[in-house]
Amino acid sequence: MVLPHPFKSSHPLWLLLGLAGLVAGLWLVFWPPSGSTTWLGMGGPLLGCGSALAAIQLALWRKTGFEHVAAPAEINAWVMLLFLGAIIAVSLGNADLLATGLSARGAMHLGSKLAALVLFYLILAHLLRVRRGAAILEDERDLEIKARAAAWGRGALVLCVVGLMVMLGLSPAEKLRWATPLVIASQLWFALLWGWLVEYAAVVFLYWRDRSGQ
Repeated sequence: MVLPHPFKSSHPLWLLLGLAGLVAGLWLVFWPPSGSTTWLGMGGPLLGCGSALAAIQLALWRKTGFEHVAAPAEINAWVMLLFLGAIIAVSLGNADLLATGLSARGAMHLGSKLAALVLFYLILAHLLRVRRGAAILEDERDLEIKARAAAWGRGALVLCVVGLMVMLGLSPAEKLRWATPLVIASQLWFALLWGWLVEYAAVVFLYWRDRSGQ
């Protein structure tokens, strides 16, 4: 059997190969084998090539039922929720490094994880733009939902910042020895991520409520 050109037509085998490369790349980047440096340099290339191949194949694949029902902004919100969830998970997993300071090796290791997530997000966002083609991306309903969701996200961010201000302002100095500049910076970083997470979760909820007629 002769496989079609992967850049011109879709085939399940090409898609599976792309997804396999993507999974293998993520595994080598986030959970590298201990005691061995042979495969450490393969995570990034595997992730990039696998993501690109899977994205091309998905772009050539026929549209699913969810894509016909959901608005582009809702699909974008789901993608952002996954992306932010992964960023938060990586940040929480390295919270001790963020609080105590990153060494050169630690910074490189954390940077490679974050870069892999950003690369995956950029490829997936490009895939969505290709699949939509010349479709209308936003109408009045989308703009209204976007504005309301942004207000929810801004409120969540403000609440976190105010809580941090109250804690720092009202706590005795002897109980704030833990509040080093790095710790405060880390908490502000998590507050920013939390605000974005609430905003895109609100987008998904508002679209769901609009479809259900509530």
